Amino acid sequence: EILIGLVGSEMCIRDRKKLGLTPEIYSKRYIAHRADRLHRFYGMDAKRAETLLSEGYPNHWLRLAYLIEQHTGSLMENIVKARSKSMKWAPYVQQEFGISEETFKSWIAETRNPSLKKR
Repeated sequence: EILIGLVGSEMCIRDRKKLGLTPEIYSKRYIAHRADRLHRFYGMDAKRAETLLSEGYPNHWLRLAYLIEQHTGSLMENIVKARSKSMKWAPYVQQEFGISEETFKSWIAETRNPSLKKR
């Protein structure tokens, strides 16, 4: 029974490869999908988003960095690379750009995800 289970799981892996569903292809498609959503929801350039997503940055980091870029002119790529993971966004923006927490939160509220229900 154990042998049959192993052979069965290996067959599934082979079938997935025949269908073209390798982990590399899935990862590329998933990153492209996420980049497209960032473009559709927030107007971010999909190619720039795709580059940063493939480097491992999460969607919300890109969204907030793009928001800061729009208001300050500093490049999104520089913002995500300069910010440490342990630092919260509001203190980072205040420290680096001199923007108050209230102002930053109002920017975030203006760019709410359009797929969510209205408040």
